[in-house]
Amino acid sequence: MPAMTYAQVEETVLKTLRPASLKYWAVVSLLFIGILIGAGCWAYQIAIGIGVGGHNIPVVWGTYLINFVFWVGIAHSGTLISAILYLFRAGWRNPLPALQRP
Repeated sequence: MPAMTYAQVEETVLKTLRPASLKYWAVVSLLFIGILIGAGCWAYQIAIGIGVGGHNIPVVWGTYLINFVFWVGIAHSGTLISAILYLFRAGWRNPLPALQRP
């Protein structure tokens, strides 16, 4: 991968200051609607009970606990992998290639 110049890095960083496109706001709106639907489902489950999720056996609530622990483990693995790459000084983990001096 060729090294980037300061001008290329500056151009890339300044692109983030441009106004967002209509496509971006459409995706944000769609994701926000998904969050509202999820919050509504959660509120419905809190109001009615855990049976709305199909869990009618008294100990099935453990499914939610297992799911939570699984995703916390996935999140921690990302930190572990990052730490291992740092300890072994993996050069390809750097976010930007080396800059060329003008």
